[in-house]
Amino acid sequence: MESPHSKAPENQDDVARAVLSAGRERPVKRDGSVHSRRRLLGMGAGMTPLVLTLASRPALGNECTNSALLSGNNSTSTRRDPNYCYYQELDPISSAFVAEQQRITTELNAAWAAGDSTLAAQLQDEYYALVDDYNAQMAALKSKYSVYPGFSA
Repeated sequence: MESPHSKAPENQDDVARAVLSAGRERPVKRDGSVHSRRRLLGMGAGMTPLVLTLASRPALGNECTNSALLSGNNSTSTRRDPNYCYYQELDPISSAFVAEQQRITTELNAAWAAGDSTLAAQLQDEYYALVDDYNAQMAALKSKYSVYPGFSA
C-alpha cells in the first residue's frame, strides 16, 4: 500500500507541493514562554541604543586633552586651564605619596622605639627613595604642562 507521499514526484511543481504539504502536516506549537522570551529579547535589543547613549561620555568631555588645552579658546572656563588639569593629575600622585610616607614614618618610629637600628636605616633609605620618586614625578608633570599657555604652577 502506497501513501500519497511515498511516490516520487514527477516535476518541480510536485516537489514544491510535497515540501509545502510536509510542512503543514507538522502541528505548529506556540508556547507562550517562547513568545514572551522573544518579546523580552526584542525589548532589550531596542533599549541598547538608549542605554549606550546614556552611558557614553561626550566626545569633547575631556577638557585636559592636548587639543583642548591648545585650542586657543578664550573662554574663562577653569576646565581648560592647564593649572586645573595639572592639579587634577597631581592629586592621586600626592595622595599616594602621603599614604606611603605615613606608613614608612609609622614603621620608622616603631623601629626606633624598639631599638632596631638596622630596620630604621632601611626605612630611612626607603623614605628617601620615596621622596626622590615623588620629586621626579612632580618634575615630569610640571614639564608636561609647562608647554601650555597660562601654566603657572
